[in-house]
Amino acid sequence: MKKCWICGACADTREHINKKSNIVQIFGRGPYQKGNRLIKNKDTKTIFVQSPNSDHLKFGLTLCHFCNTTNTQSYDRAYEIFFSYINKNESEIIEYRQINLRRIFLIDSHYEKRTDLFKYFVKVFGCCLADHNFPVPHDLSKSMI
Repeated sequence: MKKCWICGACADTREHINKKSNIVQIFGRGPYQKGNRLIKNKDTKTIFVQSPNSDHLKFGLTLCHFCNTTNTQSYDRAYEIFFSYINKNESEIIEYRQINLRRIFLIDSHYEKRTDLFKYFVKVFGCCLADHNFPVPHDLSKSMI
């Protein structure tokens, strides 16, 4: 039985390698067929992905249901706000070569939202480590709770 790298419970869910909402925003809801196929290359094998919910777009079992939903939901939301801003302001970001997080999170608690964004990246990094059977440092697990 694999354990959730955050809390140690049974790992029974899979996190998307790239956020599902990003995949849908860029490639559509699917199904991806014929002219609009989404392809993933793994090692020397070509895999045709049919939907944004494909297991080929996810890590293995690395998180429990609670940690993947309730515990880290605010991190996912912060990333969605971040990605939406990046998508809408791409030319400005390229021109000035910087991303001002205060402009993204235009609320009084911008520091908290920034922290949630950073924790989203920790979540994905921890899932990557766990999926490849590397030990996730205790400090990372502890920072997610």
